[in-house]
Amino acid sequence: MKKLICSLFAFLAAGMLASGDAKLGKSRSSEDVLGAWLGFDQDGVTFYRIELDNSQTGVCAVSHPGNEEVEIYRIKQWTLDKGPLEMNLLPVTTGAEKIYFKELMYSRASKAQFEVGGINGRWKRVVVLCKEAEFEKRAKLTRQAIQQEKGRRP
Repeated sequence: MKKLICSLFAFLAAGMLASGDAKLGKSRSSEDVLGAWLGFDQDGVTFYRIELDNSQTGVCAVSHPGNEEVEIYRIKQWTLDKGPLEMNLLPVTTGAEKIYFKELMYSRASKAQFEVGGINGRWKRVVVLCKEAEFEKRAKLTRQAIQQEKGRRP
């Protein structure tokens, strides 16, 4: 299942880069970014889930493989003022490193590519996030289609 999800996110990232609708700085409203976003880093190893609220605050959760503890970050503020989505994060989990999220591009307001890294500048990686509702909708549709096809097999 993890390989399937990683493949899906790699496909989404490639689609964003290849499509003409991947942009940065295009006007969006807050409504376009509200809600839950999820995805993996460029290696398909670290999982991220973000919830953006109406109050321009939110929460970010990070899950690393082989570690049952989830790192939690409070999003003190998020803005779209300058075009790309910007988030000010504070670590909540004891020992969690201070990180930043910088939007690189998005496509049709349902997926976005971010750079995430340590404030210390020692590391950074690309993360592709998609709207959780869109992901669940497509997963349900494809699951149903596969089950239907399996029911037709002799």
